[in-house]
Amino acid sequence: MHRADRLFRITQELETEDYLTAQTLAQRLEVSQRTIYRDIDDLSAQRKVRIAYRRVDGVSSERVLWPLGLFYWGQKWTLGAWCELRGAFRHFRLDRIESLVMTGSRYESAAGRTLHDFLVDVGADSA
Repeated sequence: MHRADRLFRITQELETEDYLTAQTLAQRLEVSQRTIYRDIDDLSAQRKVRIAYRRVDGVSSERVLWPLGLFYWGQKWTLGAWCELRGAFRHFRLDRIESLVMTGSRYESAAGRTLHDFLVDVGADSA
């Protein structure tokens, strides 16, 4: 399995259950736990990703994102990110992400575009 496919599968697996261990993910994807930890680190290493996303109305778009975190909002897992297309925070349901590719380029943390800023924006942080 290609690395990009594995990263996408990890996000899909996280969408299906409330709680998954690295060991469970490793067994499902037939890789080592070390590979899972490395992949999770890559997802959190300030690397831009390009996604194809299908909105609820069926319209598809391609976005370049600065991933900030994966969140479970009651019934669905979402990817919280800074969206370069919109120039704003957005959250994307994992079950609507049609493809995910690491772009290879990194982003630098910028004031107003951090995980803390995202959490304040969505009202999830009381700070």
